[in-house]
Amino acid sequence: MKRCLTLMVIPHNDDHVREFNLAAPILWIIGLLLVLFIVTASYFAYGYYARQGAEMEFAHLKTENEALETHLISLRTRMRGLLDRVSNLKQSDTRMRAFARLPEPTTDSGEYAPPEDPRPYALYSPDQFASLEQLSREANRLAEGYESLLQALTEGGDARRYIPSIFPVKGEGWYSSTFGYRTDPITGQRSFNKGIDIAGRKGTPIVATADGRVDAARYHQRLGYTVSIDHGNGLRTVYAHMDRKDAVKPGEQVSRGDTIGRMSNTGRTTAVHLHYAVILNNHAQNPIDYILENRQRRTLF
Repeated sequence: MKRCLTLMVIPHNDDHVREFNLAAPILWIIGLLLVLFIVTASYFAYGYYARQGAEMEFAHLKTENEALETHLISLRTRMRGLLDRVSNLKQSDTRMRAFARLPEPTTDSGEYAPPEDPRPYALYSPDQFASLEQLSREANRLAEGYESLLQALTEGGDARRYIPSIFPVKGEGWYSSTFGYRTDPITGQRSFNKGIDIAGRKGTPIVATADGRVDAARYHQRLGYTVSIDHGNGLRTVYAHMDRKDAVKPGEQVSRGDTIGRMSNTGRTTAVHLHYAVILNNHAQNPIDYILENRQRRTLF
């Protein structure tokens, strides 16, 4: 005789009692289906809540990532600001030391020694600094170096008026060629430019960049009409390609800012411009190192 389970349904009214006989295999099947249902429901419920948790975690991490990215951009902006500050301090340090005729500082003295860079006034690359802390130290060293500069400039007195420290053109002027090696605009060959070239309009006033005495004013086959001013102590400035008209004469005493002539294109030129040179003890110097004006000049190169 097969084993079975009898289920009786007894209603509260006078209806007949109903009986259901379930064989053991059917009970096993029902049990297995019930267990399978519970397991499946639990699996999907777990998956749903796990997915909800993962989505919430993803949203949280996304928010954190966006905040970190914003902070990183801010740090990069600060880094660039510090880079600009160090670069500007380096430029000012070089120009003011040239102005005061002081040697470049060395690391042995505890002052900041700028790294060698073949590009004039190149912006420092972040690769040159291991950290913001190191960059800050470089900026602080440069700032501390100004104490010796300030002392030298204070003790210099009126001697500073004999150092060429202003832009040689009164009005608009654009740098068209820098100091150093370049491609000659006429020959196309590589040559050394012993000064800087400043383009402008014909007739633009040219001014003496420091007090001094005009020691030469004559026509040169290559440089055109040229004026040379002796500032003493082996320092001299040269202004070339000028207009002969209204130019100063040899022996005249000039002060910084005095008009000594006007811009033209005399001599070997391709356009109107001024060739400006600074000579110290018969050696050409970079005039940019001496110009202390804060005005930003446009360039044509």
